[in-house]
Amino acid sequence: TIGYGHLTPSSPWVRLVSILYGGLAAPLLAVLIGQISSILHSLLAIIVLASKGTSEDKHGPAEQFTGLSATSMLTILASYALCGSLLFSLVFLWDITDSIYFVFSTLSTVGFGDIVPEDSLIFLMLGGYILIGLSVYSLWQESVVANIELQLEEMSSRLESHKLEADRRNIKEHSQ
Repeated sequence: TIGYGHLTPSSPWVRLVSILYGGLAAPLLAVLIGQISSILHSLLAIIVLASKGTSEDKHGPAEQFTGLSATSMLTILASYALCGSLLFSLVFLWDITDSIYFVFSTLSTVGFGDIVPEDSLIFLMLGGYILIGLSVYSLWQESVVANIELQLEEMSSRLESHKLEADRRNIKEHSQ
C-alpha cells in the first residue's frame, strides 16, 4: 500500500510511532480482510450452489464449490466499486469520475491521496464498505493468481510431454 499523502507525520517521534503502529496494524488488518474474504467466499458458495439447485440428497454429497472465475470476480468487484462510487459521489458531492477513481484506488490499496474526503468522520464511518471492498479485491486477486498458476501448470505439463516425446524419438532413432 502507498497510503494517502494528505496525512503525514511531521516530527521524527511521530514518524517512529507511525512505523511501529503500521508494523502492528498491517498484519491485523490483513487477518481481518482474510476473515471477511473467507465469509464472502462462503456466502458466494451458498449463493452459487443454491442457484444450481445443488443439495445433499440420496444421490450423494453436494458438489464442492471451488470458487468463481476471475471474470466473475472482476464483475462482482466492478459492480461493488461502481455502487460505492455512486455512494461516495452522493455523500461527498464529487463528480462520478472522481468518485470512481477514489474508490478504485482505495480498493486496490494504492490510495494516492490526491482525492480525499473532506469529512474524515464520515469517511471512517464508511470504513466497513472499504473493508468489504478490500476483501472482494482480495478474492479477485486470488482467482487471478489461481488462473495463472493453472495455466503455468498446463504449459509445464505440455513442455514435459513434448520433452518426453522428443526423448523417445531420439532413443528410437539411436536404437535403429
